[in-house]
Amino acid sequence: MGRIRSSSSTFFTAHETLNLYSLNPYLKETQRKILPMPLTPAQAISEYFAALRAMDIDRWVDTFAPTATSYDPVGTPALHGHEALRGFITGVFSLFKTVGLTENNVFLIGNTAAVKWTGAGEGKNGKSVHFEGVDVITVDDSGKISLVNAYWDPAPVIAEVQS
Repeated sequence: MGRIRSSSSTFFTAHETLNLYSLNPYLKETQRKILPMPLTPAQAISEYFAALRAMDIDRWVDTFAPTATSYDPVGTPALHGHEALRGFITGVFSLFKTVGLTENNVFLIGNTAAVKWTGAGEGKNGKSVHFEGVDVITVDDSGKISLVNAYWDPAPVIAEVQS
């Protein structure tokens, strides 16, 4: 980890400060824990897409805040919270042998990003599909996704993998 220096002092990065705190000999053993650093918005968004490509339901749901909302796609009823998100992605994955989204462009401003992505998969019926869309994703201060607005048309994809 790099340190930030001024003319008279050295300042430790946040990660080093937590590590130094965790090694303090004057603290009781129960107080010497390294606190996990929240993911940055860029890291959280990257993990969201990586979990989709891995088809890992638990990992994908864990990218969301417990009270997150997703409109996938926009115009459909909102999915609220982990249980609804888990049901949604379980249903999607049940149609495919493999499926995933790849980020083509990520435009991040503050805690919100617009992500242009392309998708590819092979349905359980053996048919291949290719599709694309844009997700607008907001990440909260704890590094979890709080809102997803997905802009794409799933109808042709579903029709192809269900035929």
